[in-house]
Amino acid sequence: MKIFSYSLLSLFFSIFIVSCTTNRSTINELYAMSEELDYCEEYSMEEWEDYFSRYEELLSDMSGRDYTQEEKNEIAAVQGKITARLTKKSIRKVESVIERIPSFINGFVDEFANEAEE
Repeated sequence: MKIFSYSLLSLFFSIFIVSCTTNRSTINELYAMSEELDYCEEYSMEEWEDYFSRYEELLSDMSGRDYTQEEKNEIAAVQGKITARLTKKSIRKVESVIERIPSFINGFVDEFANEAEE
């Protein structure tokens, strides 16, 4: 009987530990995705698609879990960092495109000017 009681207690303790580590592991995965953005300067479209697919999947997984208020605050803070990093990276990309617009326009106009002279 004691063995059964210890086994049952051990089972409940294991379930409790797994449920705690599962929430923690999803939060840790969110942190990892945030840090991954530090190394994404040269991502291809496929790599971005993979990143957003994994991010969506993680958020979907997280939405089905019960978190404490402290964990919810932590998750929101990390999501805010991810959003800010993505926004900064997008702005940098747009800036680099904008810098090339005058050269594009000059080449475009020169080509039509050359054709008009012929």
